[in-house]
Amino acid sequence: MGYYIQVPKNKGKTEQLINLYDAVETTLSRFEDIPKGKSLICVIDNGPFEACAYCYSPSELEEFQSAPRPKRWLLMEENLVKKLSGFTR
Repeated sequence: MGYYIQVPKNKGKTEQLINLYDAVETTLSRFEDIPKGKSLICVIDNGPFEACAYCYSPSELEEFQSAPRPKRWLLMEENLVKKLSGFTR
């Protein structure tokens, strides 16, 4: 696991992504269902902070789905996600 989006505050990251980058909350659960031109973000609650992880592959998505911590899912514009996360693959 390795590509993340940084936002100003440690908590409330779902709302920050929605307000700052027009992210949309979703219930998608399969990588192949991600609409063309969009990327899936997992906001995972690690207790004192949340992390905004870019689910860039089916295996990456599975890693986050299996994590026992609370999480929320968002769709964002793909090129923006790549830029904000520093995705290089």
